Amino acid sequence: MRNFEKVSHNVLILFAIVFICLATNFESSAQCKTLFSYSLVEGSGGTDRSEARGFSISLKLEEGLQDNYTIELFDLYIGEAAEKMIFFFKIGELKKVFLDVKPSRYLIYIQSGSCKKQSITSGIEGIEIK
Repeated sequence: MRNFEKVSHNVLILFAIVFICLATNFESSAQCKTLFSYSLVEGSGGTDRSEARGFSISLKLEEGLQDNYTIELFDLYIGEAAEKMIFFFKIGELKKVFLDVKPSRYLIYIQSGSCKKQSITSGIEGIEIK
């Protein structure tokens, strides 16, 4: 009878560990769920129209947590980050994040302060600026 009690006790401990692991993974997945939309505006290098050059890229947090987000503009032609910034976003907030962006093809990587997983907002093919 004692062996049965030991086995039952060990099985209960194993189930508890598995449950805790699953619950932790579910919580972190919920924290990592974000959705941003982006927009491009031509000729937005300065405040005065005579200073306008290049493009600007704006991002809007559609879904996710209000948090600090690391935003990286990755140039696919050069193969390195063109710019990296940190911004605080609230749901529905639109922010101009990159100014004076030169013609190239870019990916926009986004990572929240509460999640280690990066997401790509621009799609796998990137954004082409001509």
